[in-house]
Amino acid sequence: MTIRRLLPLAVLAALFALPACEDHFTTQDAYDVCDQLVERNPATNPPDTFLDCVACYETCGNSCTLGADGAYGCPDEEAAGGSDQGGAGGGE
Repeated sequence: MTIRRLLPLAVLAALFALPACEDHFTTQDAYDVCDQLVERNPATNPPDTFLDCVACYETCGNSCTLGADGAYGCPDEEAAGGSDQGGAGGGE
């Protein structure tokens, strides 16, 4: 196949892939968000939950929430009865 035939297919594939990745943060973006959260309010975002925060933002993007128990999670996980983000190394 020639480049002229492959280019439209590549653009089309990229357009379909964008919505699937829209909700998730890259590791660096998640790290930056969590770093800012800890700096702004360390009382509600303790440093020992930093890795859980990063994992949550990588998974949920802007939908990531901090529960009353101090655990980060996605809204759909909370509705399902818990988060699998907890214990991902937050205090290690």
